[in-house]
Amino acid sequence: MKKYKFIQYIKEIIMGQYNNYKIKKCNKGNGM
Repeated sequence: MKKYKFIQYIKEIIMGQYNNYKIKKCNKGNGM
């Protein structure tokens, strides 16, 4: 159970970083 929670935690961090990257890329494309 602990291991599963840890994987879930890492996944959330990676997805968060990926979403931040996507948002920044989009903003650059929009000329912001």
